[in-house]
Amino acid sequence: MSSEAFNLTGPVQFAWAHSLHPVETKYVQGTVVMPSSDDKGQGTIWTSFITPFAVFSMYGVVNNALAQYTQMTGADMDLVLEGLWKGTQNRQARGRGLQQPLFLLHVEYADPFFRIGYLDEGVTLIPEAEEWRKPVKPSKIDEIQLDVQNLAATLAKYQDKIARCRVWVNPSLQIIGDLPAEVGKPW
Repeated sequence: MSSEAFNLTGPVQFAWAHSLHPVETKYVQGTVVMPSSDDKGQGTIWTSFITPFAVFSMYGVVNNALAQYTQMTGADMDLVLEGLWKGTQNRQARGRGLQQPLFLLHVEYADPFFRIGYLDEGVTLIPEAEEWRKPVKPSKIDEIQLDVQNLAATLAKYQDKIARCRVWVNPSLQIIGDLPAEVGKPW
C-alpha cells in the first residue's frame, strides 16, 4: 500500500442547483408490510419530504488549465454534455420523483481564460414567484415558460468573446426569446 496522497480537481466543476421559484415540500407518511418466512407480517412506518414539482437551475465551469493538464478534448466535452442530459433524464430521486432535463446551454469562449459568469441569472421562470405561493401551483411543464431574453442580451453583449454557443431544449418547454446559439437535438 502506497503512503503517497494526492488531491486532483477535475476540469469540470458544477455549482449546486437552486430552484427558479419558491418551492414547497410536502410531508408524506406510509406503511409497508414485508412478508417474512414464518408468515408473520412485519410492518414499518416511513416518513419523507417530497417536492411535487420544481424547476432547478445550475451551472458548470470548465477550467481550461485543468482541461489541458488532463488532456480533455472537445469530444470529452460533448460526452459531459450528453451525460448531463441523459443522466438527469434517467435519474429518479425519492423526494423529487422523476427528473427531466429542460434546457442546456454550452458557451465556449474565444479566450479560454475569459468567462462571463452568472449566466444562470439571465433566465427567469414564468409564472413568477407570487403564482408559486398560491394554493394551486404549476405542476406540469406545459404550465411554465422559460424567459431567456436577458440571457440572450448578455450573450449578444459578449459575442466577440464567444467562439461557439450551443443550446438543447426539451420539446415540452416553452421558451420566451431567441438565443444566439446553435440548436442541438436532445439526445
